[in-house]
Amino acid sequence: MMITELQQSDFHKCASILNEQGQIEAKAIIAGINPGRVFVDDVSTPTTGLIWLGNNDGFIFIGDENNEQFNQEINAFLDDVIAPEAKEVGLACFEGVGNHEEWNPMIESLLAQREVGSWLQRVYILQEEDYQPNLEPLLAQGYTIHKMDEVLYNNKAMKNIEFLHAKIDEFWSSPQHFFNLSSRFML
Repeated sequence: MMITELQQSDFHKCASILNEQGQIEAKAIIAGINPGRVFVDDVSTPTTGLIWLGNNDGFIFIGDENNEQFNQEINAFLDDVIAPEAKEVGLACFEGVGNHEEWNPMIESLLAQREVGSWLQRVYILQEEDYQPNLEPLLAQGYTIHKMDEVLYNNKAMKNIEFLHAKIDEFWSSPQHFFNLSSRFML
């Protein structure tokens, strides 16, 4: 076995190894909604994998945390494949989390020879039935809201357009990918 990168058209093969209560980012990448890369133990029938978030914000371990072959190869894979590519995009550290709680002690064990830190993160979900539109902040007079589309993106006369470009570049693989998905989901 060798840890191998999946083609995006094969990401769906990992849907069954995602934890239903796991990170929404992992689900979005596997569904092809968000950009990212997926590395797995077996390209035909993955049981364990590593997702690299498309905005270079971190990595998510998915699937079977007790996969001995994957676990034996992960450190060399991180050193030989991930580290050089991460360096190219300006990443100086590896931020990895498990898609389910059983990954936490395994990650600590796998990376024990490295300098490892940990912290707690709280994630809050606003349920639709709890939404209270009367609590939305009012838009100050003189301001308007515009949908971020290609016309706005290409408006060179707009003040601070570089900020909008930077935000799209930070979270999406390309402006075109953002526009294609935003029109598909009518954001």
